[in-house]
Amino acid sequence: MYRQRCDWIGRVFLGMLFVASATVVDAATIFTGGNFPASPEILGTPPEDTTFGQDAGSGGPSVLGQSFQTDTAFSLNHIWVYYENDTNAPGDKTVTMTIFTVADVNATTHAEPPLAGDIVFSEDILFPYVGNTETVARIDLDSPLAIAAAAGTEGYILSFSGGGDPGWEWERDGSSGGNAFPGGVAYEEAAAKISGGHTVDFSFALSSSVPEPSGLVLATLAMLAGGLRRKR
Repeated sequence: MYRQRCDWIGRVFLGMLFVASATVVDAATIFTGGNFPASPEILGTPPEDTTFGQDAGSGGPSVLGQSFQTDTAFSLNHIWVYYENDTNAPGDKTVTMTIFTVADVNATTHAEPPLAGDIVFSEDILFPYVGNTETVARIDLDSPLAIAAAAGTEGYILSFSGGGDPGWEWERDGSSGGNAFPGGVAYEEAAAKISGGHTVDFSFALSSSVPEPSGLVLATLAMLAGGLRRKR
C-alpha cells in the first residue's frame, strides 16, 4: 500500500510539472507544456528570444539541424525544443529526431544524411498539436546518451526531419541581434542558415536532469503527503 501511495504522488508531481499528457515512443517519451530548465548543460536560443518558425517537412526544407559542443562530458537524459505544428495543417506531427557527431560545429555544410557510424541516436517522435501557439516539448530518453567533451571543433548536431510542409516548425531567433548561441550554428538542408548577415540558432536545451520543482509544487506535495499520513 505504501508503494502504491508513493507511485501515485510521483504521478501527481510529474503532471504538475508538465500540463499535457505524455506520448511514448520506443526510445523516448515526450511531454508538452512547462518551461526550459533554469540551468541546462547546453542552452540554445531560449523561447523568449525566438521570432520565427522553420518548417522541417517534405516539399520544402526537409532537414533542420543545430550543432553544439560541450567542455564537460555529461549524460543526456532530457531534450527541450520549442516548436509549433503549423496551423495551416493542424494535427499531430511525426518527426525524425537524430543526433550525430560532426568534426566541426561551425562548418558551413555537413554530410546529409549523416554517415551511419556518426549517428548516436535516431527515433521518430510524435509532437502533439496543442492549438494555435508555440509549445515547449521535453523529450525524455529511455536510456542516457553519453555526450563527450569537445576536442577542438568536434561536437554534435541535433536534427529534425519530416512532418510535412506546412507542418512541424522548429522555433529560432530572428534576422537581427547577432548570434544567440555561440556554441554552434543552425542548418537548413545541411547548410548553415544565414539570416540578416549572421547565422541563426534554433531553440533547444539539453540536460542530464529535469528542472527543480517550484515552491508551489513542493508545498502541494507536502500537503498530499500530510493528508496520507493523517489517513493512515
